Amino acid sequence: PDILTWQVDDTRPQIESLVPVGGTMAGAQRFQLILKDFPLDALQLHFRFRCTHPNCDCQSVCCAAETYAVHFI
Repeated sequence: PDILTWQVDDTRPQIESLVPVGGTMAGAQRFQLILKDFPLDALQLHFRFRCTHPNCDCQSVCCAAETYAVHFI
C-alpha cells in the first residue's frame, strides 16, 4: 500500500498506509485515509505521499517528495 506521512502543526509525524477503494477487478485506482480528531486550535496539516508500487517508474505524481499543507481557518 502507498504511504501517507502527516502531522498537525509541530506534532510528531504520523505514518499511515492508504486504503485502496473501488472495485478489485479493475485494479485499485484510488486510495483513501480518514484523518480526524484534530485539536481545536490546530493551524496546519502537513502531508506527503510515498509510492510503494514495485513497478513504479518514480516519475509520477505519487512519487513526488513534495510536502503539502492545508491551513485550517
